[in-house]
Amino acid sequence: MAIEEILHAVLDRKSTVSPYIVRQFNGNLIFNKEDDKTIFLALSGDFYNYGTTTMTGSINKGIFKFTISGASNHYSPVDFEEYLVIK
Repeated sequence: MAIEEILHAVLDRKSTVSPYIVRQFNGNLIFNKEDDKTIFLALSGDFYNYGTTTMTGSINKGIFKFTISGASNHYSPVDFEEYLVIK
């Protein structure tokens, strides 16, 4: 089994505990097919409880940029990098 291409990427911003707020995100989601068995994934930025998130980018280029207008009530920073390997 080999990775041929990345077709879809999602950033799920919904809280998993009550009151199930959809958090806003300001930062970057980066991904890259390193080889037939490995995908590099990085997420860096900040989550906020309130605002309006806008996304720009392309799955073909492997980067999505998220910006927030009206950001308030900072929730949490995030800085995550991972290599996903198929065995």
